[in-house]
Amino acid sequence: MSNLLRNVFGVKKDELSLVIHLFINFLIIMTTFYVIKSVRNSILIQWYGIEILPYIWAGSVLVLAAVVFIYNKTVDIFPARRITLLSATAFTVLLGLISLTLEKKIPASAVALYIWGDVFSLLMVEQFWSHTNALFNAKDTKKIYGVIASGGIIGGLLGSALVALFVSKVGSVHMPMVAVAFMIGLIFASWSFARVMERRSSQVSDSELSSNEVLVGNPQTSPSRDIDSSAWKIISSNRVFILILLSLISLQIISTFIDFQFNKVVDQTYTRLDAKSVFFGQFYLGLNLISLLSVLFFVPPVFQLLGFMMGLFILPLANLMGFALTFMFDAPVLSVALKLIDNSLTYSVNRTSRELVYSSGNWRNNNKAKVLIDVLGASSSKFVAALIIIPNTSEFSLHSMSAINMVVAVITLFLVFLIVKRMKETTQKG
Repeated sequence: MSNLLRNVFGVKKDELSLVIHLFINFLIIMTTFYVIKSVRNSILIQWYGIEILPYIWAGSVLVLAAVVFIYNKTVDIFPARRITLLSATAFTVLLGLISLTLEKKIPASAVALYIWGDVFSLLMVEQFWSHTNALFNAKDTKKIYGVIASGGIIGGLLGSALVALFVSKVGSVHMPMVAVAFMIGLIFASWSFARVMERRSSQVSDSELSSNEVLVGNPQTSPSRDIDSSAWKIISSNRVFILILLSLISLQIISTFIDFQFNKVVDQTYTRLDAKSVFFGQFYLGLNLISLLSVLFFVPPVFQLLGFMMGLFILPLANLMGFALTFMFDAPVLSVALKLIDNSLTYSVNRTSRELVYSSGNWRNNNKAKVLIDVLGASSSKFVAALIIIPNTSEFSLHSMSAINMVVAVITLFLVFLIVKRMKETTQKG
C-alpha cells in the first residue's frame, strides 16, 4: 500500500503514516455510518410511517445545537487528538445502549438511532475533515484528499454490503450491534492516530511549524489570530464562510426534499422491515461504488482541467438537469435516480471541492467555524424543509418537489459563483 501511495498518488514518504491512518479512520467512520444508515430509515418508517421523518428532522435541530455547544466548549479545553478519542468513545457507548433498547423493541429507540446517525455523521465527519485540513497545505491536499476520501467511500461500500448480505439473517434491529464492533475499532484507530501525532509533534521544529501553520492536536501553536475567537465571530468576519454556509443550506434543502421522496417510494414498494433494509443496503452499495469511481476517475481530471473551485458548480447543475427531467418523465424510479445523483456527487466532487476551499486560505485552521458551518447548514436546512413538508405530506409529489428544488438550485449556482469570485479576488490580492 505504501508503494502504491508513493508511486501512483505521489504521497511523500513523511506523509505516508498520516495518510494511512486518516484513510483507516475515515473507512471505519463511514462503515459504521452506512450500517446504521441502511437500517435506521427502514426501522423508523416501519414502526411509525413515512410521516414521522420531517418531525424527526425538525426535532434533531435541538439535539445538534446542544452537541455543537458542548463540542465548541470541549475544543477550548482539550487538544484535537484527545477530542477525537473522546468523541469516538462517547458515540460507542451511546450506540451500545441504543442497540440494547432497540433489540427489546422499545419504540423510542428507533428515534434515538436515527438522531444518533445524524449527529455521528455530522460531528465525526466534520471533525475528521477539520483535523485533516490542518495537516496539509493547499498544494498537497489536491493529490492527498482523493486518497483519503476514497477510504470513506470504501467504508460506505463495506457498511452497506454488510447490511445487504446479512440483514435477512441477523435482522434489522440487530445490525446496530455490528456497528458497535466497528466503533470499538475506531477507538483503537483514534488512539493510534493520536500517538502518531505526538511523535510528529516532537519531530517538527518551530520553523517547520511556522511554515506549515498548525498540527492537529496542538491548536495552541496556530499563528491564526482568529483561533481563540468564537465560531460565530470567525464566520461573520469572513465573506467566504458566509457564502459557503448559505450554499450548503440550499444544497441540503434540495437533498432533504429528495430524501423524503426517495423514502416515500421505498415505503410504498416494500412492506417488510428487512426487505426495506436489504434495498437500502443494496442502494447505498451502488451509490458508494459510483462515488468511488467518481473520486478515482472523475474528480482528478475535473480539478486539473477546471480547478477545484469549479467543482462546486457540478452538483447544483446536475440537480437542476435532473429535476427538469421529472417534468418529462413521471416515474417512481426518477426519485431513486435523483437520490443517486445527489448523494454520489455530494460525497465525491462537491465534498472534496468544499474541503479544498476550507484549506486554501488563512482560515484553514478555524476548526470550530468549519464544524459550526457544516452542522448548522445541515440542521437548519432540514428544519426549513421539514416546515414545508409537514403541512403538505400527502400532497408533496415529485413534480412539486422538483419545482421547489429547481429554484433552490439556481440560487445555489449564484452563491457558488460568488464564492469562486471571492476566492479569485483573495488569491490575486495574496
